[in-house]
Amino acid sequence: MLSAVIVVHWLMDPTHTLTPYGDRYAKAEYWDDRFEKQVGGQGCDKPLRFFDWYMEYAEIVKFLPPADAIHDVLMVGCGNSRLPEQLVKRHGFRHVCCIDLSKAVIEGLRKHYADNGDADLGARLEWRCVDATEMGSSFRGRRFDLIIEKGTLDAMMCSGTSDAAVAMLREVPKVLQPDTGRFLLISHNPNRDSLLVNHGAALRVREVRLGELSPKAMLINALRSKFGKEPLSGLEKSTAMVEAMKEVRAAEARKRLRQFVSVLRSTKQGPRGDDGLGLVKLVDDRLLWNKSLADSSSSTPKSARQNHCWVYVMSAPASDAL
Repeated sequence: MLSAVIVVHWLMDPTHTLTPYGDRYAKAEYWDDRFEKQVGGQGCDKPLRFFDWYMEYAEIVKFLPPADAIHDVLMVGCGNSRLPEQLVKRHGFRHVCCIDLSKAVIEGLRKHYADNGDADLGARLEWRCVDATEMGSSFRGRRFDLIIEKGTLDAMMCSGTSDAAVAMLREVPKVLQPDTGRFLLISHNPNRDSLLVNHGAALRVREVRLGELSPKAMLINALRSKFGKEPLSGLEKSTAMVEAMKEVRAAEARKRLRQFVSVLRSTKQGPRGDDGLGLVKLVDDRLLWNKSLADSSSSTPKSARQNHCWVYVMSAPASDAL
């Protein structure tokens, strides 16, 4: 459960938002300035603060392949996420390469993990300042078994054009293992489908599912719907904060109820895998949306906000891998 104490401390950073807004989210300068404050950059005496967009490891693990099938993982737009560390320590991936456009965050995290005394973890995490629209030339033939992207595409779509997002999608097949590799794209942007349909020809969508937003992300979602682009600092004692906290707690209660029902069903019927929702089926490599399931799958009533994001599992056919 998200405590009020954590929320108050966390909201004092006025940059927090769920759905990115404005073209600043597509600029390296904005992220360098933000991460200088969050990862203990030059002139900053604050300890490193981690932040995960949309989903945290406890939810993402539902969509991850077994560790023994994966040799090399790429996280695109890693930011100051704790996920890379968790992918290694909790899920058991051998090696995770983390890239970001911001030199500040890459240098800050590289130093953090070099200084933390865990030599094995440090050796299994690689940090590189790479533009996601130039991955092919940056990695020069290196192929990854799994690529994870969480919110980077959404940030790129805030520039006012889809150019950067399209460029990133075109780069993925150049660094993904053909056929066997998987690209995990996690998005909360309503324009994602048209972008993938029109510009994702070199990627084959294997599955589309729903993932639960973290409590922090749900809270930001609720507050952003009320305050738009206004900074969220200073809201800790407001009526809006109280209402948003109630909404998040109600959503969490519904989630626990669903999990309880799922356990009962699995006990009676046998295991059925995780409780993720498959929202598409493939016929002749074409996506057919299960609209009735999609409409009924939201974790909240229709009157509440969308407390889930979309998880796309994709691959790059050998003939399209360049």
